[in-house]
Amino acid sequence: MKVHASARSFRAAALIAGMAIASPAFANGDDRPETIELVGTVRDFHERSHSPGGHTDFEKRPGGGFGHYVNMVEEQLGEDGKPVYRSQGYKMSSQWKDANGRQVGPSCSYIASRSGDRAGWASGSEGNCVTNEESFHSWFRDVAGTNTSISLPITLVRQGDTDTYVFDDRNDPNLVG
Repeated sequence: MKVHASARSFRAAALIAGMAIASPAFANGDDRPETIELVGTVRDFHERSHSPGGHTDFEKRPGGGFGHYVNMVEEQLGEDGKPVYRSQGYKMSSQWKDANGRQVGPSCSYIASRSGDRAGWASGSEGNCVTNEESFHSWFRDVAGTNTSISLPITLVRQGDTDTYVFDDRNDPNLVG
């Protein structure tokens, strides 16, 4: 996917919120589909200095400086099925990892820590990565004059006789071209 930027208009894709896979129980490996298609929403925003309609959260330097911010979103989706604002974000200083050294998100109530997991660390004060709840709200909703959206399907391909599905953007017909 290509993203183009210019001094007057920066196009940012707040990519594919709310994508989920339903995992039905299968009797054996032969019952699993060869492909699964997910459809997400891609939103394109004007950056903050664009007039009219620039979005206050795009192309700004957060109070904590540029970096990876966590805990901006509540653990549960709202009644409308969209992410819910939690905070202005906390700048991460070290990555949480599982026992196999794979990067994972910060601890949350519905995933138990396991032996060998390593806790990361984030700042104790909010980093002003998101302006406020109102500005966050528009990340996941269409706002005339500020953003536009399109539906974008992606295809996951089953790997042999495994339970593993892979998305490869080099081969996805919806993205190649």
